Amino acid sequence: MNQPLHVVYRPKTFKGVVGQDTVVEALQRLVENKATHLYLLHGPSGTGKTTLARICARALGAKEQDIIEVDGATNTGIDNMRQLQEAIRYKPLSGGAVRIVIVDECHRVSGNAFDS
Repeated sequence: MNQPLHVVYRPKTFKGVVGQDTVVEALQRLVENKATHLYLLHGPSGTGKTTLARICARALGAKEQDIIEVDGATNTGIDNMRQLQEAIRYKPLSGGAVRIVIVDECHRVSGNAFDS
């Protein structure tokens, strides 16, 4: 199966990220200290926000199958968020330490869905 180049060559560790040294160092410190339960990455398209989110997820102990990526532009309603909450209610069956949810394009989620 052919995958897009940005997926094939996406860095898997903090060391593989190029051109974001300050951000990577800050994220590494936060992840090592488990300083927070939420990370909000903001910036122009193509700067590596989703890639850094996936690297942080793995650094926090999530296995690949425990990372849930949601497109906020498509799943904008409160029912979508309720389904997501139901899906993450229980510990991962894979034995991973954590389950991570990455909401891409979260600014497109409705106000009520965001509140839920």
